[in-house]
Amino acid sequence: MPAVTKKVSTVVVTASTNSTIASAFLNALSSQPRPETRSLAISLATAAQDDTDKLLQSTHIDTVVLIPPTHADEASLAKTKDFIASCSQSNHVDYIILLSAMMSDAVESKQRNVKLTQFESHYLALERSLRQSRIPHTILRLAPLQQSLLYLDTGFHTHQVATLALPISNGAFAPIHVDDVARALVSILNSHNSPHISKTYTLTGPDLLTGVELAGRASVALDRPVRFQHTSQRQLDDLARQHSHLPIPTLLQVTALIANSRYTTHTDTLASLIGRTPKSIDYFFREHRQDFNKDITKNAPLLGGRPKVRQDAFNGELYRGAWGDGLGRYAISFSSKL
Repeated sequence: MPAVTKKVSTVVVTASTNSTIASAFLNALSSQPRPETRSLAISLATAAQDDTDKLLQSTHIDTVVLIPPTHADEASLAKTKDFIASCSQSNHVDYIILLSAMMSDAVESKQRNVKLTQFESHYLALERSLRQSRIPHTILRLAPLQQSLLYLDTGFHTHQVATLALPISNGAFAPIHVDDVARALVSILNSHNSPHISKTYTLTGPDLLTGVELAGRASVALDRPVRFQHTSQRQLDDLARQHSHLPIPTLLQVTALIANSRYTTHTDTLASLIGRTPKSIDYFFREHRQDFNKDITKNAPLLGGRPKVRQDAFNGELYRGAWGDGLGRYAISFSSKL
């Protein structure tokens, strides 16, 4: 066995080539540098197994932050499980933090003998592998990221009234901001891990929201009418084929679970970890106002800073039930002005 030749404080391991969480976490670490901290990032999607094994054999690692694949396919998840096994065999990893997309709703469903989806089973298997490794660890079960909505901004630019199209029916979830996930990880590291060993935390955003409520929040934050539209999984699948670089396959699996009430958990654990109220979906839409409104002046003339629409637009089939589709105050303000 090769001798340990170096020491690394934190290794961020992702099973994908690009990870929004990994980037946010590394940025958060760099914003509060500590002399004794040395960080390293590895992508299991591109790193050879032999190279990863050599690293684990020759390096003493204080903490591994393990981020499962964006595309939750069997091959990527198998690599993640193999990495956990290699960490256990090396005896050079002191602590692992695993980020999981499993929610307590799914665990409760399993206890009631409700069949889990393949997506849920994959993450349950990852959690089980980590517990069986006997490496000190913490598991963070995350609600869907608010940043996932950036992949679905097409409806904001191709419809006269901006449309948030999601196949979630009447399902609700509490989306979490990626910066808060990063801060939670830093908080755990700064506490020297011990209070969190063998703990499993469910982290969610501050508000449990349906699609209609999401559209309503977007409408106020973006200062334009936004409606929610329940779309089909097939339409999201078409989007995945058009944009293969986006994590749409995982988004498909997550939205199906939201529609089946598997993400209805809401906790205050995140606020306890980061010491403040987590960022709301309102903050997210304001933060990305330019992304969602980037071609508003090109597609629609403005009236009082808002897109002008025909008064009869709210009477047609498309906009029936405006109050229930997240159009909110605009349903009246536009009709009275035009």
